[in-house]
Amino acid sequence: MSNLLAEESLPKEIVTAMENRIGDCEICQNACPWNKRHLENPLNTKMTNFFQNKINKFREMFYLQNLCKLSEINYKADFGSLNTKIPYHIFKRNIDLALENAKRV
Repeated sequence: MSNLLAEESLPKEIVTAMENRIGDCEICQNACPWNKRHLENPLNTKMTNFFQNKINKFREMFYLQNLCKLSEINYKADFGSLNTKIPYHIFKRNIDLALENAKRV
């Protein structure tokens, strides 16, 4: 699903299935046994250190209500280093859809 969330147009069934996901959906990441071991005992890598240093900022930032307030400049500043390759207008569309999906629950 994550590759579809980066597309210009989304099939209707994806809009419903995406729930509150806005980019990389992490379903495959969470199911992977390698990732489970890595979460329990992280490797000492540049990316691991990067995320561990930013975890508190990310926790606050990754609420839909906070993400919907993100300007394009802040989006690029905050997410550019994560290399999401999702243009701001698609990110914003996904936030709006995720907020609508959350209202239905």
